[in-house]
Parts: sequence; structure tokens; C-alpha cells
Amino acid sequence: MNISFLTENSQICGTKVGTSYKNGVNDLDDKLKDLATINDIKTLEEQLTSAPPTDLIYFTAQCTSTFHHTQQTVIFSKIIAGSPGAFERSVFTAKVRGIYHFAFSNAHGGHVPHIQIMHNDRAVCNAYSNESSHWETISCSATLMLNVNDTVYVKLLSGKVLCSSSTPYAIFNGFLITRA
Repeated sequence: MNISFLTENSQICGTKVGTSYKNGVNDLDDKLKDLATINDIKTLEEQLTSAPPTDLIYFTAQCTSTFHHTQQTVIFSKIIAGSPGAFERSVFTAKVRGIYHFAFSNAHGGHVPHIQIMHNDRAVCNAYSNESSHWETISCSATLMLNVNDTVYVKLLSGKVLCSSSTPYAIFNGFLITRA
């Protein structure tokens, strides 16, 4: 709205327009010029929807050899799926600050595992079994706020983690929910 034609003695709908009203409208006019237009917003939406999904951060890894080294990081040597660099040497290291979700599961046949998901060497989840006579599945999951370079991994406290190269008995996965 251009109101430069208004003077201090102008009237709108029978009401005299004063200097302060004119200044307020001019300020509003200046602010409106700074707002994005509908075309600007549509252009941004098109750019966002056509951009490649480069911000996906996720992994699914499989343990391929039965692991029995207590008080150690469980080795997940087979990456089933994942974004490049998301999971290396059985440890996830955050490249961006955000909220992430991690999960571990293990079908075991009497190996009575006790595991923890660790965040920077602090346990955030425990899973264990004391059943040694039949098959059972244990699982553990955690949703965490991670800073850049925070680490997450699975640690075996006792027992064994049953693993196989042909059957995914032990799986560890994680993904970024949102940046923060």
C-alpha cells in the first residue's frame, strides 16, 4: 500500500489522518516489502522437495560371528543398509546434532546375554536373559539427543551374543529423527 499521497490534513472515511497514523502505515508498508512473496515461498518449496535426500543418517548392522568378549563393544561387521560414514567399526559417531533412535535385538539359544546400549560410555539401555533352556529374543532401544562426535555402541556385559553370517540373529540399528 503506497500512502505517499496522504497529507496531514487528509481524511479516510471521514476521519482526519494524522502524522502518527501516516508514519505507522509507512512502517507497516516497509515491513510488508521485506516479507517473502507467495512466489518466493513456492520456489523454496520446490527446491526443498526436489533436493536429494542427503541429510538421511541411518544404519542397520549385523553381527556375523558369535561374540563372547565381555566388557567389550560388540562387533557388527556387516552393514545391511546405511548412509555413508554413519556407522564405522561397530560405533556410531554423530556427524550432526540431533535426536536419534537406536535399537538392538538378539535371538539367542541359551547364550544368556546381558548387553547395554552405550552413549559416550554411559549405559542408556539394558537387555538380558537368564533363560538358557530355549530360544528367546532380547531387545533394547533408546531415543537420544546427540551432539556432534557423540558415540553410541552396544556393549556385552556377560554371556554371548549369538551371531551368524547367514542369519541376522543380532542386529543394531539407528537413525536421525530430526536435527536440533
